[in-house]
Parts: sequence; structure tokens; C-alpha cells
Amino acid sequence: MLAATLRAMERDGLVTRTAYDENPPRVEYELTPLGHSLMLLVEAARSWSKDHLPALLEARAAHEAAGRT
Repeated sequence: MLAATLRAMERDGLVTRTAYDENPPRVEYELTPLGHSLMLLVEAARSWSKDHLPALLEARAAHEAAGRT
């Protein structure tokens, strides 16, 4: 799943992939400028998650207590 996600991100111009001819093989991924432009959104999501984590955990516990999966 990770490999498929990274391939899709490379296809969309969000990361670059560099493969090294080593043993064992090594590959590095780096954000492109387009990928870096998403960091504001990632930070906003992280901040929202931090602010709302107690409510999320409470909702999850209530859902599980009700026997729903």
C-alpha cells in the first residue's frame, strides 16, 4: 500500500523518487515544491486533530460501547 501511495504521489508531482544502485537497493523520496505547498494543509489538519482529540476519543469509545464496529 505504501509503494502504491508513493507511486501515485510521484505521478502527481508531489514527490521525486531517487533510486540508488546499491546492495541492498535504496530509494529516497523527497517533496517537490508542489508537495511542500501542502504543508499548510497538513499543519491545519494536525492542529485540528490536536484540538479535537478528546472529542474524537469520546465518540469512538461511545461507538464501541454501543457494540458498533
